Amino acid sequence: MGVEHTAYLTAVWRKMGKIDMASVKDVPFSSKMMAYVMGWLDPASVDTIVQRTTVIDAVLAALQKEHIVEIGAGLSARRERFPKSAVYNLDLPSFPLKKENFIPYVIGEDALEVPFMDAVFVVEGVSMYLEKKQLKKMLKEIVAHKGHVLIDFFDKSKGSKYKSFREDLYKRMFSKVACREKPFSFAVENAESARSLLSSCGFSEIEELRLPLKKTLDILFYAKS
Repeated sequence: MGVEHTAYLTAVWRKMGKIDMASVKDVPFSSKMMAYVMGWLDPASVDTIVQRTTVIDAVLAALQKEHIVEIGAGLSARRERFPKSAVYNLDLPSFPLKKENFIPYVIGEDALEVPFMDAVFVVEGVSMYLEKKQLKKMLKEIVAHKGHVLIDFFDKSKGSKYKSFREDLYKRMFSKVACREKPFSFAVENAESARSLLSSCGFSEIEELRLPLKKTLDILFYAKS
């Protein structure tokens, strides 16, 4: 297992939330069963992914951009949901399933190269696995392409030191799936620090997109360069 296997979790949880019934077909059986168990242990994670995906899709529908670039796309089925846009999937070269318009890309190492400007870049469920230096390099490259960005962060101010038995078990299982003792590398201090980060990388018109959830660490932003 590895970080790319978290894509299997996302695909199953999107099915559990009835917003993407197609991608789960590419998930191996053992990974599928683990994802269902983990979704039962921590339904807040399922709700976060469902609401985040729904809000991002609504913004994409409103923007109607010719090009959509998903960074860390995993098993995303946005190509099926947005047939009028050219959807490009950027992910690790080792990712086992490579769809049409797949571009191998290691954040922080590879140059971000796409043959167009003014695209909307979707960086969904990715920032928390990165070091800050990697994240800033990617964001600055998006700005260089005159891109729009939809990106989420973990917000430290929403965290809690107390963990129930189920939440603790979920965390242990997640670490196993991601093959990391500490599954997450980056989080912002609060929403204002997320705004500052995006601004420092060259983005303007930064807007927080509220997720209608009582319990989530996730905060979502849209910004233009």
